[in-house]
Amino acid sequence: MTWLSYAGVVLAAVLALGTTVFGEEPKAPVPEPAQKLTEADNGKTVKVKVGDLVVVSLKGNPTTGFSWRTAKLDGKSVEQAGEPKYVNKPHRKGMVGVGGMFSLKFNAAKSGKTEVNLEYSRPWEKDTKPLKTFTVTVEVEEK
Repeated sequence: MTWLSYAGVVLAAVLALGTTVFGEEPKAPVPEPAQKLTEADNGKTVKVKVGDLVVVSLKGNPTTGFSWRTAKLDGKSVEQAGEPKYVNKPHRKGMVGVGGMFSLKFNAAKSGKTEVNLEYSRPWEKDTKPLKTFTVTVEVEEK
């Protein structure tokens, strides 16, 4: 076996072992939401436990200038987890202006009740009512 063949075997073994050879920590699993809410849940009350994740998924189309945002959290039991995320719905290549889904995540931080108020609006239109709103009351209980 030549040194080049030997080096190829060693490289293949290292790659087969994966990133743990280099001391990288495995990534923590992303928690599954305790509640997945949609437009059908507008106006409802949901119950979760401290530490749970609540995900609100709402239709939208940012190419129109509109986006979903948190307008108000009335209470201290729920905290927004990051910024809203947007994903296009599947479409043919070359299509533009295709809508999709906005996802907003909230952590159940401590026991209590929080009303989550979301707005679908254009951020630069300050004196204009939102095109749509979404409200849900989240009741958080101890585990």
